[in-house]
Amino acid sequence: MKWFQIDSPLFQTLNTISDVILLNLYFLVTVIFTLGIGLGSGVTALIYAIYHGFRRHEGKMRQAYVKSFKANFKSITPYSLLIMALIFIIQWVPNYLELMSSQFYQAIQYFITTELILQFLYVCAQQSKIKLSIKDSIKNSFLLIHRHLLTTLIVLVSLIICLASLYVLKGLSVLFVFAVSAFVLEYFVLEKLLIAHYMPETMANQLKIQKLQ
Repeated sequence: MKWFQIDSPLFQTLNTISDVILLNLYFLVTVIFTLGIGLGSGVTALIYAIYHGFRRHEGKMRQAYVKSFKANFKSITPYSLLIMALIFIIQWVPNYLELMSSQFYQAIQYFITTELILQFLYVCAQQSKIKLSIKDSIKNSFLLIHRHLLTTLIVLVSLIICLASLYVLKGLSVLFVFAVSAFVLEYFVLEKLLIAHYMPETMANQLKIQKLQ
């Protein structure tokens, strides 16, 4: 009965599903217990844990997540709080000033909000593996978002689908939606964009085996 062996497709699929759910729970617990303050380090830790714990099987994902969360909390938290404040202002102020009746202001609001969210996610992807200052990561994110529009579109559509699952699947999607979104960022932004296109081959090889100290 090959289907019931540990290395069978059935068990590998079930193992992948359980990994996704566990990562999602780690993220939810850390973000909720930090009252949302740990959102930036949580996203960064998700990407790091997927990169090392899931794709390369370098230890347990829980350990990778906790290490990255602690290591990046102080550096990325001020930036993530700033992004959340800016999004709140952009969403609230136009409504308060009754500007949203204009389609022009609505288009600007949606564009800036989308830009800030993508900036935030790209910065988290960089911080998960590459030792850069937040300022340099922001600059890189702006260039990456607008230079590689196909990758940006893929990431954006994937995230919209993940968010749509919250509405379609209701509470069930909470078990996987954040981890799945992090899989998208890890694969398309970190591996296929940053490491594949912008890192020298020797450095890229080092990054693939480098562990967070």
